[in-house]
Amino acid sequence: SSDGELQASLLGISAALLLIDSVQGRIGHASALVRPGAAADASVPPALTMAKLPLFTAAPALDPEQATQMRSAVMAKAKADGDVFDQEGVRSLELQPLDNHYALALISSECGAYNCSYTLYRVGRAAPYIISELPFEAPASEVVDSRLTGYVAFDSNSGELYGFDKGRGIGDCGVNEIWRYDGERMRLLSLAKMDRCAQVSSE
Repeated sequence: SSDGELQASLLGISAALLLIDSVQGRIGHASALVRPGAAADASVPPALTMAKLPLFTAAPALDPEQATQMRSAVMAKAKADGDVFDQEGVRSLELQPLDNHYALALISSECGAYNCSYTLYRVGRAAPYIISELPFEAPASEVVDSRLTGYVAFDSNSGELYGFDKGRGIGDCGVNEIWRYDGERMRLLSLAKMDRCAQVSSE
């Protein structure tokens, strides 16, 4: 690198490999990475089936007049819930179509140098513009650490919600995640996490 030769510590790798064995149910089996043993093959659970998410169909654009009314309703809801304290603290409020019945409201506020706080709502596309929390699929494992802070964006063409929570400005640590809307809730596509800031690119 431009800073010369970089070194990576292996401290904690045994614990990391043991966690992998534990999640896969391989501790005590010949295939275990850290603690192999003579456990029967039948003791190892089968690999989980890869979840297949339905294809997303882009929804019609929002009517401008309705979008204006939705924006007022969302700000009133955010203030009532205590998610937003005042208009001055709001950096942006985006409205994006989710499907024929709902839109996504994405509020960014209380921004620092490179991270913002975000509030996400699902909003009815017709009056009285009923507003609720954007539903998410519960993580399949406690290892999954979703944050959806820092930088969050939604692509209405792919139905994908992207989040990157930087641990520091150069983005070499933090949480990078992608969710997709399946018609009912957001479901996790991918999540990468780096706790240690070690000048490793998030890509």
